Amino acid sequence: MTELSRHSGPQLCGLIAAIPVVGMFALHAGYRQGGASLMLRVLGGYLDGMAAKAAFLGALALAWALDAGTWAWPIALAA
Repeated sequence: MTELSRHSGPQLCGLIAAIPVVGMFALHAGYRQGGASLMLRVLGGYLDGMAAKAAFLGALALAWALDAGTWAWPIALAA
């Protein structure tokens, strides 16, 4: 996770850190290797990832409620 945060965007890091076990090890290793500044980047990515998941799930639920059928998944991905 620490290496990934150096080479990728915060959204991907946040999505991966959302897995609790991975997140716990990422926080420990990242703080040990990169300090508080790196962990603030990971936390920012985590929050961005949460917003992206919420937008996806909200759009998916709305598309299903409006009976979009098989178009629900592409609509959610576009959100």
